[in-house]
Amino acid sequence: MGKCKDSFDMYTTDDAWEKVNPNVIYNRFDLMNSKGIKFVIVMREKEDTKFIPCLIEEQTAFLGTYLLKLDYAEAEAISEFIFNNWGSVKRVEYFRTLLLGDGCKIKRHNDFHIDLPEKTELLEKRLSKKGRYNIKRELRLMNEQIGEVQFLEYSVDAPEVPEAMQVYFKFKLMTHHYNYYMTAQEYIDKFHVSHIYVLQIEGKILSLILSCEQCDVVYIENLTYDLEFSKYSPGQVLYDWYLKRLIEKGKTGLFLSGGNLEYKRRYGGIEEQVSDFVLYRKNLSGYLLKSRDLFADNIKRIYMKIPAGNREIIKRILEKRKGGK
Repeated sequence: MGKCKDSFDMYTTDDAWEKVNPNVIYNRFDLMNSKGIKFVIVMREKEDTKFIPCLIEEQTAFLGTYLLKLDYAEAEAISEFIFNNWGSVKRVEYFRTLLLGDGCKIKRHNDFHIDLPEKTELLEKRLSKKGRYNIKRELRLMNEQIGEVQFLEYSVDAPEVPEAMQVYFKFKLMTHHYNYYMTAQEYIDKFHVSHIYVLQIEGKILSLILSCEQCDVVYIENLTYDLEFSKYSPGQVLYDWYLKRLIEKGKTGLFLSGGNLEYKRRYGGIEEQVSDFVLYRKNLSGYLLKSRDLFADNIKRIYMKIPAGNREIIKRILEKRKGGK
């Protein structure tokens, strides 16, 4: 697809997708299984060129702007460009965007990432002497007191994955009281998991990491561990090995999402303030859709105040009704 308007172009070529930066799965709609219309918007302003992934599904254009720097005026211009070229689109969603300036009232929340060094030795230097000692100590204690530690890595098509995913579901239920009500394959497909890392002893899994490694920058989907062995910090020990494997693979960065978990601050973790927001078409249809979305958001906030166990019961009831059971 060629030039469309002033400083904007639209492309679907592999070369355009390869120029997307940050190059992480949530900015690479071309690598996802979604059925919508996928292309890259190229925005040129003076000496600055941005490659912005776009996925159009029905009334919504989703933009791959994870840790992409944009100011609000640029976001408005991009949205207007989409509205002018795609009449069916009523809303444009921005995801974890590094929104510059303070001229708008859009809320921000934190997000962590790590710029990975070229060598594992440089990664180790980012930890304090005590931090390096603790990891070696915990690994030694597991070997001495439980059994020989094994670090394993699986691609998601490995035969061991379904069993490992069942352990993952079990651990998340123990640590967060959360039941996904998904099969292993449904989870892998929905969250774009490409690799699973395991720390195990004598066939027993103590910790797992789910990883999305389709691109130069990796997204860590989740990390969990067996509470029974928490005193050995099997999650931290596996995380240390995982980061070193990513460096050995030539990966350049790791996106860790938000929150306040301490492990995200280690190894040179960088905390940013990002924004998730939606811009609507400026007509009656856009106004009505915005009103509907605001109503749905209010219902969601009320729902999230319900205790987790009761939410799961409500969720199962709604799913049964939806399925006509």
